[in-house]
Amino acid sequence: MAAKLDSLKYQGYVYQIFAKLDVPEVTLTQNEVIFLANQMQMHEDKRVPFASDDQEVLVNLRVGQFIQDVSDQVQFDFSKNPAFSRRLQKHISALLQHSVKRLPNVRIETLSQLTMHFPQLYEAITAAWKLDFSEELNVAELQLLLLYFANEYGSRQSRRNLSALVICDNGLGTSAILAARLQKEVPEIKQVKTARASGLAQLKLEDYDIIFSTLDLPGFPREYHLVSPLLLGWELDRVKSEVASYVAKYPEKSTVQQPCRFKNPAAVLTQLAGESAFCQQLLQQMTLQPIGSQGMDMNAVLSAIVTAVPDEYVKDRLEVAQRLKKRLNLAPLGLPGSHLALLHTRTRAVSKCFFAIYDLAEPIAMTAMDQSKIMVKRQLLLLAPEDLPEASANVLGIISSFLVMSDQTLQLFESGNCQEIAAAIAQQYLGQVTQRLNQARGQS
Repeated sequence: MAAKLDSLKYQGYVYQIFAKLDVPEVTLTQNEVIFLANQMQMHEDKRVPFASDDQEVLVNLRVGQFIQDVSDQVQFDFSKNPAFSRRLQKHISALLQHSVKRLPNVRIETLSQLTMHFPQLYEAITAAWKLDFSEELNVAELQLLLLYFANEYGSRQSRRNLSALVICDNGLGTSAILAARLQKEVPEIKQVKTARASGLAQLKLEDYDIIFSTLDLPGFPREYHLVSPLLLGWELDRVKSEVASYVAKYPEKSTVQQPCRFKNPAAVLTQLAGESAFCQQLLQQMTLQPIGSQGMDMNAVLSAIVTAVPDEYVKDRLEVAQRLKKRLNLAPLGLPGSHLALLHTRTRAVSKCFFAIYDLAEPIAMTAMDQSKIMVKRQLLLLAPEDLPEASANVLGIISSFLVMSDQTLQLFESGNCQEIAAAIAQQYLGQVTQRLNQARGQS
């Protein structure tokens, strides 16, 4: 491989970066060093920011390995979505550089419920973090990482009928030939999308399991396989091997979700009867109300929201407002990547469970769970008495974890009406019931 002019400086950068990685089993050939140096130089020449410094390069490499390690453990490919990788890189980089306030080691209900819903994914994240990073995180911070992965999983369910993207320079002829060859020769690939390199910005790369290209794609954010349009014999063998490896690594039934098992089906039915009645009652009383928040600070907004709660649900409004303020000061309650916040407390000042949605006339600035600043337009309020039965707690847990399950549910809670939100919660609850009954039947 020919080195570009002034390549020695960039080859030096490559050696420095891999020396800092301290991975003795990785040995670079001279051609590989030149290739990486050319890539770095090309990015700089095109004014594409490669990284602010070597440390950022190292962090991004570590995050990529972290994503791969989690994917391997739970057998779900989290590396398919470049936007997810960028969000996680930004969050972890801020954590490691201490440029954001660290989360306190306290229970954050929404994140704790996610941990119960995705136990294996949480374990995989915890193990992978210890493997790839030396920085210690507390439970709340590890659960926040789970939020990123759980949201990505909920937004993009696994499927086994592989979808392939074929990228060509121009013209439909070569891409059509390659697409036809793939569908004929590789039975695992059921769907093939062809695209010109100039139109990649309009594609959602996470929709495709495997990507093939007939040309080099410098700076492309996904792994791709370089092939010829005719897919010659030796290339076809390699492609078949790569597809078989992908199928083996990420099987159809992902191990991400593992609902808890029940030994006694009759006991499960008794529990579900109480849960179902409570869920129906909670959704029937759910309301969506406007709050005139013009010129208000957060304390005033909290007071206005508590004042709007019907008398039958609270014994002491001042105590409820104080508990909400205390909870807000303890840890942020804004939902990352949204205009939502989930206000919640469990106190003797609440007589029975209450769930409502409040639209603010004027958005208010709040801190999200990932320490980012968001403008909250809609406040969700979840109140519970101190002596909350287990069946009721299960339903509230389903609601709080469902909020952050995917980008789609966040959008629903941001803009949906009561009927739409209640229907989605009911659907989520029924899905949980189906899983648990199936598990219970398997244990009988």
